[in-house]
Amino acid sequence: MKISRSYPYLSIAKHFGVDYGDVLLVAQYRAQGDSRSPNTHEWGAIRRVTTDVNLLVFKDFAAAIDQAIREFRRIQKEGWG
Repeated sequence: MKISRSYPYLSIAKHFGVDYGDVLLVAQYRAQGDSRSPNTHEWGAIRRVTTDVNLLVFKDFAAAIDQAIREFRRIQKEGWG
C-alpha cells in the first residue's frame, strides 16, 4: 500500500474501508505508545476497526498507521522543505 504524503490517514481509511475518524483516533492512541490506556473514544475506534477488518489485516492497518506517525515525526523534526 502506498500512503499519500499529504493525507496519509485518509488514504489508510480508504484503503482499509474504515471510518476516517476511527483512523485518526487509533493513530492518536498509537502515537502515545504504551504510556497510557486508550480513552473511551479511542477504545471504541479500536473495537470498530477490528470488527471491520480481520485481525490479520489489522496488523497491516497498524503498520500503516505507525508508518504515517513516523513520517509526521520526521517532518516535524526536519520541516516540510
